[in-house]
Amino acid sequence: MSFLMTDRQFAFWRLRRDGITNIRIAEQFHISRQAVSKALLTMEGGKIEKTLLEMAHSNQIEVERYNAEKGVLFGRSVPFNANAIVFVSARHGGVQVWYEHEGGTVVPVPATRSVLNCSGILQTS
Repeated sequence: MSFLMTDRQFAFWRLRRDGITNIRIAEQFHISRQAVSKALLTMEGGKIEKTLLEMAHSNQIEVERYNAEKGVLFGRSVPFNANAIVFVSARHGGVQVWYEHEGGTVVPVPATRSVLNCSGILQTS
């Protein structure tokens, strides 16, 4: 993961987002629970939030709401006049910006070869 955090920090955040306790993460990485807690506080309170908001700003998305713990931001694209989602996902290459269009689906930016259903992707991210 290359955006504002190390691969290890991102692994902690992803595991915590998936419901793994800090103590289990610490055991898995052979470090203290306090080290995991400190890394997660730094990321959830700063790096994830900053990344989501910067991506929204750079893509001219008016923010409606976001959740740094889950790594998702919902808003409205000014230039496209469309709903937009910014989210963090290891499965889909880091931070993605998707725009809603007719049919209720979203197109990832940069666009991939297929159009994906947003709810299905967010449920597995």
